[in-house]
Amino acid sequence: MILMIIIIVGVAIFCFTHGLIFIGIICLSGFSNKYGWSALIVTSIVLFIYGYWYIALAPLILIAWNLIALKFINKK
Repeated sequence: MILMIIIIVGVAIFCFTHGLIFIGIICLSGFSNKYGWSALIVTSIVLFIYGYWYIALAPLILIAWNLIALKFINKK
């Protein structure tokens, strides 16, 4: 949970400081149960387009981490 907060807030702050205000707001929607993953994917795509690939990987790693965790939690 802490890792999720650090990644989402960190990417949003990066977006705010680099003039991508709307993308930062979309990134903060990553906390939503309904739109969380799609908001993080949109954030990553836009950051890749702007050339910030090193930051764009963080939300994708978070999604992959959650998918792996869900797979192992549901196996029990």
